Amino acid sequence: MALFATLDPAAWEQPTACPGWSVKDIGLHLLGDDLSYLARTRDGFSNPVFHDKDLQTWERLVETRNAANDSWVRATARLSPQLLIDLLAWTGNQFAEYMHTLDPLGVTW
Repeated sequence: MALFATLDPAAWEQPTACPGWSVKDIGLHLLGDDLSYLARTRDGFSNPVFHDKDLQTWERLVETRNAANDSWVRATARLSPQLLIDLLAWTGNQFAEYMHTLDPLGVTW
């Protein structure tokens, strides 16, 4: 969060080690992970993106997961960097609050 807050507009568009993904894309991916984890584990929500998908092989699982991540990043590209930072702060707080409700020896990822 501290690093994101220091970035100028050009830095958000810089490439990363993930081919085809900018710094902003990585932030959007992190936001999607936070929201997905909270929806799935805290709220017991089953992501419809994965319904009726063949996930029996590693290759199909990775392909489906990559497609879902790509779709999320493209759909959220319209968010400004400031809004992304604000949303990451909010989801980070939600995530931390949820983690504090769990038995540390019984947490499953």
